[in-house]
Amino acid sequence: MGRPVIYHTPIWWFNIPHRLTRYFDEVFSAGRLCGLSSGDVRSSANPAVNYGTDGLLNQKPYIVTTSMNALKDAFTLPEDFFN
Repeated sequence: MGRPVIYHTPIWWFNIPHRLTRYFDEVFSAGRLCGLSSGDVRSSANPAVNYGTDGLLNQKPYIVTTSMNALKDAFTLPEDFFN
């Protein structure tokens, strides 16, 4: 299976930072042109079928973690935003 891919990012204004978004855009856009998505088994007739089931990153373990500069109570109060 190989080594896992780990993305950890702070949340800034309820989104990931622009530089990480830009990185994803550049890497995955370039990857589409250079064969990162070769082996994609979808068809243009029905692209929703088999979405995400193949490609070079299939079977690659990954984890996405985030952090927010907030107190624990901000996430646990029943009447608060994150409930």
